[in-house]
Amino acid sequence: PKFYTLKFLSLFITLLLLVACGSDYGNEVRGGNLTVFFVNENDQEMAEDIARFWKEHKLMTNEKQDLQLTKSGDWYSLNIIANETKSVKNMPFEERKVLLGVQRELREELNESNFQLIICNSSFEPIYNINE
Repeated sequence: PKFYTLKFLSLFITLLLLVACGSDYGNEVRGGNLTVFFVNENDQEMAEDIARFWKEHKLMTNEKQDLQLTKSGDWYSLNIIANETKSVKNMPFEERKVLLGVQRELREELNESNFQLIICNSSFEPIYNINE
């Protein structure tokens, strides 16, 4: 069963209306308005799986969206650009719950327990970890 409802998905999309970066962030997988950047070429399959997940779960918008897959030690992070960075730290519990549900489903889809979503500014600099 899907964790998030259409209402909360709408809040998620509104909060995280993803915007284009315009800079070079390494290798990329493109599909429609979505680009998933990744530095390590070995992560291309995971980046493709993330792009597929984003599309299948209707997380794409009509706007250009950029995501960035990074790895630090044993942990993968999917960096998501927030449209309004000021309101992210005061994210309502229900919206955080939606993001945690998306993170959980991605972990299952990717078969990767060391995977987290990080909310970033337009330069992929972290501003909020939904797990903290």
